[in-house]
Amino acid sequence: MNFMRLRWHQGLAAYARSVRRQAFSKSARVVGAIALLAVGLPLPGAEAQVVQQEESCDVPELSREYPQYDTLVCEGVTAMATGEFQAAINYFERAMDVRFHEYPNFQLFSRLALAYWRAGHVETALTTLEKARLSLNLLIGVYTCLETDQGFQFLDDRGVEINRPEAVEVKRRMCDAIAIDYYGTSLYSIVRHAKLVQVYLEARDVVH
Repeated sequence: MNFMRLRWHQGLAAYARSVRRQAFSKSARVVGAIALLAVGLPLPGAEAQVVQQEESCDVPELSREYPQYDTLVCEGVTAMATGEFQAAINYFERAMDVRFHEYPNFQLFSRLALAYWRAGHVETALTTLEKARLSLNLLIGVYTCLETDQGFQFLDDRGVEINRPEAVEVKRRMCDAIAIDYYGTSLYSIVRHAKLVQVYLEARDVVH
């Protein structure tokens, strides 16, 4: 009995240690926290910080999977709220440089456009807002990425290729073999991304 109990604690402790080395989704972090507490180990500092940030910074752009990205997003949101617009630009730009593996990183165009506007970078704000519009139309399936022998084409709702300068970065970020499976016009996907559209509409009301 004591031997089995020892083996159980050893296994749980090994799992708890593995939690320290991995970035988990929100639900997995809860399981990891339970395992750590069960063997009397403290939550890792970075892990605890991310959980705390998610509780105080509940914005739709959070990935819940990439702690570095989520931290930068929350720092940017905080900077916007305190009027530190140049700092917010820096945080949002760094967040958009974080590479996602399962889906594209485009969600911050709207907030970045507003930050540029508040900081007085009018032309950059307008360009970035257009990138937000293009990306969201692609996200919900109004626009499409068409794979050809020469690569991907970024098409509007009439099937006409979009070649404007603002479309170059959107195409680079969003048109690839992995990312295109992320888009669509199902009821679930529209509801899931409705808050991103709302952030865009709020930015559009300001940036003009």
